[in-house]
Amino acid sequence: MNALEDKVREQQKTIDAQAKRLETLESQMGNQNQQAIIEKQSRQIEELQAQVKALMSKINV
Repeated sequence: MNALEDKVREQQKTIDAQAKRLETLESQMGNQNQQAIIEKQSRQIEELQAQVKALMSKINV
């Protein structure tokens, strides 16, 4: 019975380690998705700034 308990404990350690790794991977994916959103928003802001600058130059003419 002791050998069986040891085996179960060993398998539980493996499962716990895999669960931790999965959490880490999910977190990394979330960070990558956030970074992509930030980059897209930065490009949109740059485009809007260019449009505002163009409009301002038309007003000043």
